[in-house]
Amino acid sequence: MSPSPESPESPESPESPGSPEATDVVDARGERCPLPVIRLARLVRDDPRPRVVTVLATDPAAAHDVPAWCRMRGHRFAGARDRGDHTAYDVEVLAPVDP
Repeated sequence: MSPSPESPESPESPESPGSPEATDVVDARGERCPLPVIRLARLVRDDPRPRVVTVLATDPAAAHDVPAWCRMRGHRFAGARDRGDHTAYDVEVLAPVDP
């Protein structure tokens, strides 16, 4: 599904109608691997409620790391959107994570 024309630059807009309502953004632009995933993991650990979290990253390794983290932690990788100077990765947090 493509981004809506009303909000092409907004990472806060979940694109699938069944997504959880609340959305958080991890701005990891300019940070190198593994920091984008570490910041995502901390956010979910500290606030495990179901929602969509968008990770903004410039590091190309995030294209592999974010989906891999989702698979390992039982969350859903909802897609990536190229934003020119960075990529927005959407993660659907599905359930609380055990410490």
